Amino acid sequence: MDSTFGNQLLSFMDAYSGYNQILMHEDDKARTSFIIERGIYCYKVMPFGLKNAGATYQRLVNKIFKEQIGKTMEVYVDDMLVKAPKHADHIKNLTEAFSLLCHYRMMLNPSKCTFGVSSGRFLGYLVTKRVSNSAVSSAFIREELGAQHPVFYKSKALLYAETRYPKLEKLILALIVSVRKLRPYYQAHRVVIMTDFPFRSILHSPDASQRLMKWAIQLSQYDLLY
Repeated sequence: MDSTFGNQLLSFMDAYSGYNQILMHEDDKARTSFIIERGIYCYKVMPFGLKNAGATYQRLVNKIFKEQIGKTMEVYVDDMLVKAPKHADHIKNLTEAFSLLCHYRMMLNPSKCTFGVSSGRFLGYLVTKRVSNSAVSSAFIREELGAQHPVFYKSKALLYAETRYPKLEKLILALIVSVRKLRPYYQAHRVVIMTDFPFRSILHSPDASQRLMKWAIQLSQYDLLY
């Protein structure tokens, strides 16, 4: 996790059914055989549940990305992170990673991939920039004739358990506070949420916490454009 520090852009990628992308050795296929009413079957690809499946897959990705790990990428089993300390370098690093993925015919799960963001979920943790530990705030802005005019500023001091929220959840809490305080505005208009963070993908992620899922339901009743 420390290796994600100091990078302006990050891309989070997840391999599609990772273990199943490794072919079984011909001599080992029989060892995975099982019997059902219609006959005897065996696995042609490495199945989930093998004792050494995780270690085998880790050796594979370590070999594939040996020149990138620790520099432009971090890889743990089927979770991959492409990073760049400068915006200009990120496309080059992604191109390099995708070239290797194509060469070895590895497939990604699009629903679990996020590209070119400053925060996201990696290894069960939310990676994000530092935010205030004591308060969250937001600005409600009206755009007219190409000019932006502040209408309201909303802030909230964090209390008790809120101070222990993950960093990105604190940012989304700022949106929740704004929606609750300015409900009539959100009900009457489409509201554009200006942020560098992938709120939509995080709120609707399969790995979202119960708190994020609850907030996603609350926000779904409004016409929000992220």
